Amino acid sequence: MADAGRGGALCGETGRGRDRGADVGRVSLFVTFDSRQAKAHSAPSRETLLARWEAQSRRAEAQALSDIPDAALRRHDDGAEASPPSGAEVERILAAAVADAQQHKATFTHYELTRMVNRYLPDFLGGLSGEQVTRLLEELTSEALRPAGLEETVQLTAPEMVPVPQAYRRADGLSLWRRHGAAVRGGDPVVAGAG
Repeated sequence: MADAGRGGALCGETGRGRDRGADVGRVSLFVTFDSRQAKAHSAPSRETLLARWEAQSRRAEAQALSDIPDAALRRHDDGAEASPPSGAEVERILAAAVADAQQHKATFTHYELTRMVNRYLPDFLGGLSGEQVTRLLEELTSEALRPAGLEETVQLTAPEMVPVPQAYRRADGLSLWRRHGAAVRGGDPVVAGAG
């Protein structure tokens, strides 16, 4: 508004009596251009622009990445109930584990199947301790290897031809001369091919 008053005063100083509206318009433009701050005609250097863009990119990336740890760790309530799989989920886990073991090798050991079962267990088991998870893995592997279990696997290692005396057995019942966990097993495709 101060510029409009200044423009009117300048217009009156010109003393022209003809088209006062046109004079006011011209003087108003002059006052506006005269009082406006000059623009900086120097563009930022390329290095400055690159540094600014990099800072913006890093802020955006850090913001996007800051959500990943919580999602990856699946933050949970520490008071959550331990919930091992059961029912149909166990059947699905065992079927996938045995199929995966057979896909990798025609025959597999107890430990290889345990590794496959572990691969198909959910990542978060409701806060089970390490001992509980180990026990769960052993139970699920034993269930898969049971002769009449959900998944038909057959022990391919020959049984002992001569009974080993109790003095030469380990606590788990295996012979001292057999490597622990070395029993080889196979699934239906292996057994069907052998018959």
